[in-house]
Amino acid sequence: MAGSSSGTLEKTMLGAARMVAGFSYPASWEKLQIDANRSVWAAYTPDYQPTPPLQGETTADLAIIGGGFTGVSTAYHFSRRFPEKRVVLLEAGALANGASGRNGGMMLNWVYGMGDTSDEVTKRIYDNTNRTINTIEQIIAEHKLDVSYRRDGAMSVFTKAESAEAGQAEAEYLQKLGIPIQYLTATEVRQRIGLNNIYGGHIDMNEGQLNGAQYIRALRPVLLNQGVAIYENTPVLKVQEGSTVTLTTPNGAVRAKAIILALNGYTGKLGYFRKAYFPLHSHVF
Repeated sequence: MAGSSSGTLEKTMLGAARMVAGFSYPASWEKLQIDANRSVWAAYTPDYQPTPPLQGETTADLAIIGGGFTGVSTAYHFSRRFPEKRVVLLEAGALANGASGRNGGMMLNWVYGMGDTSDEVTKRIYDNTNRTINTIEQIIAEHKLDVSYRRDGAMSVFTKAESAEAGQAEAEYLQKLGIPIQYLTATEVRQRIGLNNIYGGHIDMNEGQLNGAQYIRALRPVLLNQGVAIYENTPVLKVQEGSTVTLTTPNGAVRAKAIILALNGYTGKLGYFRKAYFPLHSHVF
């Protein structure tokens, strides 16, 4: 998550008592931190105005909590596949105000932190992440979204001779799996980006850059046209499970047949997975 967390707007959220993965969590008041600063990506949407917050009660077949990549993508694909279902999306701030609109903008393949994997799993990981980038590209083209987007490759460089040697062997291995990672010599790296004191590099031409805030906010009219109800500046204060799930907000409530938690690091604020997810702020200058 790129951007300063100073000047944070703090709002209170009631975390309901939960039993998750065998752990019992008591109900307690917590602070939901909503970054009020404008990220560099959000600066590309200066005229963006959030939708009005939820007032009163409503119902939904599916309620989605969170207006980032996961929440907006879920709303987009679900409403296309099941147009007869009522979908409600609730976002505590503005769409893409969290990590989806505060990042390096890099669209990269792989899932980092996986460790050693088999040939089959390695290929599947690459294919699935690359398919995601393809899907984003297709959505931008289909809906003619005005989004800052480029797919002209991403490069990693090696600053040690032994790393470059291992990198060359890795590229050869990946190419045998059908993964188009190209190894670059030090001269080729220098010719492309002008870096000295480099021993080599990798380049994947299937990668690129995306303005996440611009992309998500450009999708809002598409979602509205597909029948999705979007309420921004509407934090969920409490989740009450039952035959239907009740989501309590400051000025209303949603009664839903099913919910999607698309909160990323803020999931624990609602009492779910508190020991697994937490918000982490970093800074890019």
